[in-house]
Amino acid sequence: MSKHTKGPWKTKELMVYAEDGNGVTIASVNSEANARLIAAAPELLAACEEAQKAVYETINRRPAPLSTVCHSLEDAIVKATA
Repeated sequence: MSKHTKGPWKTKELMVYAEDGNGVTIASVNSEANARLIAAAPELLAACEEAQKAVYETINRRPAPLSTVCHSLEDAIVKATA
């Protein structure tokens, strides 16, 4: 599997680009809503990975930082839908 371009990703009009100083274009889309959703992808992936870890820790009866997971998920959802 290939690695994706590191985030954060930002939007400008109907373009999604990496905010890494190089301005790599990630996507050109047909709506601002799609641009926001694509730009949120790195944060959504990180939030999912964090949630998965917390669930596994809960299953293994270790304390899981579920409030942190919920905040990360909420932040990613807000970015994708704002």
